[in-house]
Amino acid sequence: MEVEYKSSYDYIRQAEMLEEMVSRDPEASFCAKEDLEIRKRKVDVLKSVEAVTGLRFDVMIRGPKNIGGMAKPEEGRVLIADYVLGSKEAGAAVKIAGHEKMHMDTKICELDFERRLKPNHLNVLKNFLGISRIEKEFFMEGFTELLTARKYGFNSLCLYNENEVPAAEKLENLCMVNTGCSLAASFERGDEGEFFKRLEVLCEVLSVKEKIGYVLN
Repeated sequence: MEVEYKSSYDYIRQAEMLEEMVSRDPEASFCAKEDLEIRKRKVDVLKSVEAVTGLRFDVMIRGPKNIGGMAKPEEGRVLIADYVLGSKEAGAAVKIAGHEKMHMDTKICELDFERRLKPNHLNVLKNFLGISRIEKEFFMEGFTELLTARKYGFNSLCLYNENEVPAAEKLENLCMVNTGCSLAASFERGDEGEFFKRLEVLCEVLSVKEKIGYVLN
């Protein structure tokens, strides 16, 4: 589905023009006035989102209903869905915008465990995590939302809470307990090289633990 969007300036200006039109028309319908109030609330939320994140957001007017926001670091553009601005869920827009800001800040578009890790390291990691396959976006989204929740608060509407975030939390805890280093810290800095170096060290430790476990059993 093609995404239709307006710039922040155009979105706000359109609401202002509607307000001017309604205020000049003494016979403006109830529906027109109600639409204006909805638009004004959405504009207020957009301004709040931009103030909190320090970013200018394009607003997706038409697009997939399962996408609340979108970041394009390579283009320097970040978008938020119109329906999110009208959400009744407290703080939802700021949390979704925060997730997209995290993408813009880290500029990490994928974490390719299958390619970057040695086969034996990959296998031992899958065993400890209880995962059969690790997609490129799986831990990228998991760590992005994990860090977003720490900074902006838990988003109950985020679909990544079901699998990606718990897996990222488990991996982060494994690394902290076994190496004393934080994968989340490397990710937040956007240092993908350091992230995988720390992950390799963790895999070495887990490999030794797994072998000891086999001996003890």
